[in-house]
Amino acid sequence: LEELQDGKFNKAALIALDQKQSQLLNENLILPYLSNADSTVRGTALWVLENHPDWEMAFTDYLQYYFSHENSQISELKSILRSFVNTKPVQSYLAEILRSANKSIDEKFQVLSLLEANPPKVLLPGLKDSLLKLLSSQDERIQNAVINLAVQLKEDDFLSEFRALLAENKDKPSVKLVLYKGLVGLGEPLATNDFEWIARLLLIKESQ
Repeated sequence: LEELQDGKFNKAALIALDQKQSQLLNENLILPYLSNADSTVRGTALWVLENHPDWEMAFTDYLQYYFSHENSQISELKSILRSFVNTKPVQSYLAEILRSANKSIDEKFQVLSLLEANPPKVLLPGLKDSLLKLLSSQDERIQNAVINLAVQLKEDDFLSEFRALLAENKDKPSVKLVLYKGLVGLGEPLATNDFEWIARLLLIKESQ
C-alpha cells in the first residue's frame, strides 16, 4: 500500500483493507493518508477513520493538518468530528486553538461553529475553560457563538459569567439581547424590567 502512488489505487486499497477488517490496517498506517494532497485519498482515509472511533490520536493528527492548511475543506471535518468530539485528545486540541493567540478570530469562530454542529455529550474541563474565557472576547460573533453553544449544551456553569457580562455590556443592546437569550435558555428567570427592555428593543427594531 505504501508503494502505491496513484490516488485511485490508494483509495481502493484502503477500502478493501477496511471492509475485510484486515489486521494490516491500523492507526499508524492511516496517518500519512489523512494529510494526502489528493482529496480523494484523504477523503477515503477519513471514511476509514470514521469506522474506528478509538483511533482518536490519528484524528487529532488530522486536526493539526486541517488547521495548518488554508485549502482544507470544512465539509471533511464536519462529516467526521461527531465520531471523535467526546474524546479528551480532540477536545484538548480544540481548546488549544481557542486559547491560542496565534489563531485568528475566523479560525476560532470556525471551531465554535463545528462544535455547535457536532456538540459533545460531555464538555471536558479544558474545553469548558477555553469557552468561558472567550466570553470576554471583544468580537461579538465569538461571544454569541459561545453563548449559543453553552445553551445548547445546557452548561449551568456559564450562568454566573452571563450575569457578569450583562453588567459589563449595558450599552451594547445586541450583546445584552443574546445574553438574555442565554439566561432564559439555561432556565434563569428574568425580571420584569428585563422583559420591558427586550420589548422596547424589539419595538425599535420593528420601526426601523
